[in-house]
Amino acid sequence: MNPKYFIYTDASFSHLESLGVSGFLIFDDEVKHEQSQVSDLGIRTHFFKEVNNIRAEIVGAIHCLKTFILERKSESNSVIFENLDIKFYSDCQTLTNLLGRREKLESTNYISARKKSALVNTELYKAFFQIYDELKPTIHWVKGHTKKESQNLNQKNFELVDKQVRKELRALIVKKNK
Repeated sequence: MNPKYFIYTDASFSHLESLGVSGFLIFDDEVKHEQSQVSDLGIRTHFFKEVNNIRAEIVGAIHCLKTFILERKSESNSVIFENLDIKFYSDCQTLTNLLGRREKLESTNYISARKKSALVNTELYKAFFQIYDELKPTIHWVKGHTKKESQNLNQKNFELVDKQVRKELRALIVKKNK
């Protein structure tokens, strides 16, 4: 049986400060996932400068997946990612729809048909596709910011990350403005 991983990622962004905070949570145990039991590593966050929310979401997802790869490789030199069952969750539709756009993006060499210039997020799209090709996660969109009483399991787990990144962004802004 292939190991299962459940990865949740989110980002929060401040236009005023041009700051992003991304976070991720990895469940490597199906029981912990179903009970929303956060592992010893907990929710890990990453701070960075950015220009908009979409870029922050993609940067956060790339950071999360790179970290996942590095940690697995440090655990074992012979890790084969194609043998892993990885479920990846985000509330960013641009990110979760990216694979559906991949063929067209690559066939046009990431050039906008309307502007006849390179797409603004070209380098992020390429980086995401490169990591995707190594891991082959199943990507799922999660409806974020739902009421507690109507949340499903994935929304509950996603909310853990969402609350943490928003909290850390607020704290970072307060600290920066002191």
